[in-house]
Amino acid sequence: MSIAGDPNVDQPVQRHWKFRWEDLATLPAKGERHVQPRGGAFRMYAEGAFKGFDIECLPLLKKSVKLRGQGRCVYCGGTHDAAGRPLKLTSEHVVPEFLGAGLELTASSCDACQTKTSSFEHALSEDLFGPARSVLDIKGKSGTLDLRHIRLDLGGLTSDPHVLPAFHHPTILILPSLYPAPAFSSAPVGIDHPYAFWMYNINADKKALDQYDIEAFSTQTVDQLRFSQLLAKIGHVYGSSYFGVGSFQPALTQLIRGDYPIADPNPPREFYSHIGCLWQCRDYDGKSECLHEIQPGSINFNGKLTKAVRIRLFSCFDMPSYFVALE
Repeated sequence: MSIAGDPNVDQPVQRHWKFRWEDLATLPAKGERHVQPRGGAFRMYAEGAFKGFDIECLPLLKKSVKLRGQGRCVYCGGTHDAAGRPLKLTSEHVVPEFLGAGLELTASSCDACQTKTSSFEHALSEDLFGPARSVLDIKGKSGTLDLRHIRLDLGGLTSDPHVLPAFHHPTILILPSLYPAPAFSSAPVGIDHPYAFWMYNINADKKALDQYDIEAFSTQTVDQLRFSQLLAKIGHVYGSSYFGVGSFQPALTQLIRGDYPIADPNPPREFYSHIGCLWQCRDYDGKSECLHEIQPGSINFNGKLTKAVRIRLFSCFDMPSYFVALE
C-alpha cells in the first residue's frame, strides 16, 4: 500500500501544489505560523546529522554585503567565450534581491547562466512570493512591490482567480516542508510531493473576506521544480564562496541551469535528490532575528560526510530550514 512519502514513479511528476482553506474559521491568527495538513500516515526515513558552522544572518533591513568572486562563472565554470575572450562576469545575489537580501558574490555569473537563473527567480518572485513582498514592503532591486490589487484563487483543483484590494487580500506566506533528500537519507529518489506546508498568516482575516462573500480560498501555488532550483542556487553559490570552487564536485549545476517550462510534460523527477529537510534537526526552530539565514556545514549520513548548506528563508517567521547537499 502506498502512503505519503513513497515515490510516485508510475505517475506523472506532481510539480504544482497549493493548500486550500475550506473553513475560514480555522485560519491561524495574524502573526501565527501553522503547519497543514496534520495527521495521517507517512513514511519515515533514516537521515543524516547536520553540523553547522557560522550562520550568515541576512537582516530585516537590507544591507549590502559583497563576497569575493572566484574569477569564473559559478554555474558553468566558464572563464572565456568561444573566441577566447574573457567572459563578462556580473555579480550574483546569493538570495534573490526581490526577497530583500543584499548578499552577493561579485563577478560570478556569465550572461548565459544569468539568463537561466533569472527565469525561475522572476517566476517565483511573482507567483509564490508576490503577495508577501507587496504586503511586507520588502525592498528589491527596484524598490518595494506596491500592488494596489492582488489576485486571489478561489478555486480548488482548477484555479478561479478573483482580484481583491491589497489591504483585504488574505496574504499567507507558504513554504513546503520536504522529506529528507536521498543524498543524505535512506529516502529513495522520486519523492515529488511535500510532507506538509508551513504557513505564516500575514494578514488573512475572516471578517474582511466576509465582505466579499468568500467562504474558501487557495494559497499561492508552489512550483516545486522552480523552488528546488532556487534552493539549489542559493546553496551552490554560497557553498562555492565559503568552501571554494574546486573543493567539491558540484551536484546542482545541471538543475540550476535547466530550463523547465510550465507546460513541460516530462520534468525531471530527481529535483529533490540533494535538497530536503532534516526532521530530527530541531536546533534552528523558533523565530529568528534575521530575515533569512544561510549556514555552511556538513551532513554525516552512515559515516559519509557531505558538504552542505542550510537555508532558512523568512526565519523571522519561524519557517523551515532546508538542507542542500553540494556534492
